[in-house]
Amino acid sequence: GNWDVNLDWTFGTEDETRDDKRYWTDTNDISRRYERGITSMWVDFDDAAPDQTVPTMGTLYAYDWENEFRDNLAASLYRLLPRTADVNVGGINAKWSGDRWTVAGDIGYASQKTERILERLRGRLDEDQDRFADGISGSFDLSGAYPIVTLYDSFGNPVDPMDTSHQYLNRLERSITNEESSDISSRLDFSYDLGEGAGGDLFSLFNSMDFGLAWNEMQFQRSQDYKRARSGDFNLDGVADVIVKNIMNHVKVPGFVNEFAILDIRDPQFNSFLDDPTGYELMQSETFDVTEETTAAYVQFNFMGEGRFPYRGNVGLRYVNTDQTNIGWVGDGEGDD
Repeated sequence: GNWDVNLDWTFGTEDETRDDKRYWTDTNDISRRYERGITSMWVDFDDAAPDQTVPTMGTLYAYDWENEFRDNLAASLYRLLPRTADVNVGGINAKWSGDRWTVAGDIGYASQKTERILERLRGRLDEDQDRFADGISGSFDLSGAYPIVTLYDSFGNPVDPMDTSHQYLNRLERSITNEESSDISSRLDFSYDLGEGAGGDLFSLFNSMDFGLAWNEMQFQRSQDYKRARSGDFNLDGVADVIVKNIMNHVKVPGFVNEFAILDIRDPQFNSFLDDPTGYELMQSETFDVTEETTAAYVQFNFMGEGRFPYRGNVGLRYVNTDQTNIGWVGDGEGDD
């Protein structure tokens, strides 16, 4: 007989970090945390004509989330998103051919390990200072082609976006998500040439017979740990600033912020807190394990004919059984199963 054997293996690794700095208004955070919908928005449509029928964009000053009033709109945000991943994919394939028998088989394996980290430092204009006592701190002008972020105090005086002394640390947090998946598969196929008229009356209808087995198991696991702190946990007097420069310098719209300053999430105080393993909590809603196992078998008879009207076809049976197991948390909190 003749043998044909192939072995393949691929390994890949990835290491990246996204660095994201912005001014924003965290409407999504309220919606997700309190499951509330927006009920009112305060928008100045100073450019709208009295008889205008086409919708227009204006300046957003405040909004109400089912009695959760928020007019401290302008928040600074520094996000770091490191991600590492390793991938392994390999397999072996073998085939043996004889006079009438052909046997072929595969064994395959694939795995991936990924760690995704989200670090966020969010600042707001400090409502403990007299000039921000009523909470009004900024607006987003959406009436033009580019958004205009305006910072101001309770008296309507503008606030320099390059000055971080008016900010306080609203939240520092890190989530660590680990994902691991694997896929193991195998198959074994047999083919037998019955020959013309072989096997008596029944098998004289068929030219060849195929049968085989296959097995596959896939598993996916995810877990997430989370830790956060607020302003009182740190001494912010010595925290460094990060200056964000050269944002779309080609935009010459009056008031467009090309440069601003935010608190530095890489400050040693923050790193020490985030790197300390104590204080992390398991996020049960993001932690689960899924396993799927599939077993299959088949038998197939092939026929064909020559002549004025050539034909070919097959008849057979196939069996497949899939078993899936899911493990996760019911609820979200201490004592849940």
